Amino acid sequence: MSPSRAAAPADRGSGAPLPLRFDVAGPDGPLRRLLTSAGFRFALVFGATFVAAALAFTAVLWWGTAGALDRQTDATVRADAIALVERWRDGGPNAVVEAIEERLAADIENQTLYLLITPDGRRVAGNLDRWPSAADNPGAWAYQNVLREGGRAEARLHDLDLPGGYRLIVGRDIAAKLRLRTLLAEGLIWSLGVAVFFALGGAWLMRRALEMRLRPVY
Repeated sequence: MSPSRAAAPADRGSGAPLPLRFDVAGPDGPLRRLLTSAGFRFALVFGATFVAAALAFTAVLWWGTAGALDRQTDATVRADAIALVERWRDGGPNAVVEAIEERLAADIENQTLYLLITPDGRRVAGNLDRWPSAADNPGAWAYQNVLREGGRAEARLHDLDLPGGYRLIVGRDIAAKLRLRTLLAEGLIWSLGVAVFFALGGAWLMRRALEMRLRPVY
């Protein structure tokens, strides 16, 4: 008997386990079966719909709160600017200077911002230390960090050209509103995260329930 034939039975009887092949993503693998199952598809649709609804709700809430703050500020500044232009038409520069001083004296919250300059750039009235660089175009709106009475302020500004070469800045200090927007954004982000968590949990529960219902009974 040849050595090769004698070795063959010893190899077969050695008891060494054959390697197992476990193809997870193959045509018959568990991952493939999961992705093609009806329960997974229903759960995916449910989760996507829930997340989309949460995103839409967050967008509407942001537009209705943070957006409303911006629109309210712009409306207030625009109305104030129109009133000062009317005062100019009635009494010229002196009337506008008087109106600005009255508004600053009545501003308890210290949020109003004004600057009236002559054609040669001389400051006539207001509480801004210098002309903001972002407000260089007549009728422009701008956000800028400005100097007011020696301190810094984040402001929403509106630039106006007046007759005779005079220029007027009307604005509002929006630092408090920016802080409110930051708090609101953090709250919405946390809420969206919780909504995604519930969407994933609900999708998993729906998948389990559908698999239990669709499981064949023998």
